[in-house]
Amino acid sequence: MATVNPVYDLLVEALDCADRLALADGSRWLGDAIARAYEVIELPDWLPQFETLVEAMGKANTSVSIAGEEPD
Repeated sequence: MATVNPVYDLLVEALDCADRLALADGSRWLGDAIARAYEVIELPDWLPQFETLVEAMGKANTSVSIAGEEPD
């Protein structure tokens, strides 16, 4: 069941993408979510900063190994 707020849907999807970045190429998913957002809403001015934040979250997730140890 989809919500009626596409901005909320985009936020949820972007956060889900950030969680998956350590597992696969999440930038493709994030790019797809943003492209689809252009079709349904007028994007706010802060979206590029939000995209940068999500990408940074993904980089932070990949800086820790599966065993939980810091990389060399």
